[in-house]
Amino acid sequence: MRWVAPDGSHRVSSIPAVLERGTASCASLSCWRAAELRNAGIGASPLVVKQRSRDGERLLYHVVVARAGGVMEDPSKFCGMGG
Repeated sequence: MRWVAPDGSHRVSSIPAVLERGTASCASLSCWRAAELRNAGIGASPLVVKQRSRDGERLLYHVVVARAGGVMEDPSKFCGMGG
């Protein structure tokens, strides 16, 4: 699985669709990961966060996973975003 930049549709893909395609946006990856954690009995939710672009000129929206205790998990970085 690898992260890809969103195509502008802002739709969350189903897990079967992501597996078939082999790529996913931050929203799809975060929803998938939150579902995995919830299924394991761990409280988690997708969370939209604002962040600046690398050049600092644009405001971007990114989706991560918020876990209990204020822990943030970023499945997109694990799957190759930003590097």
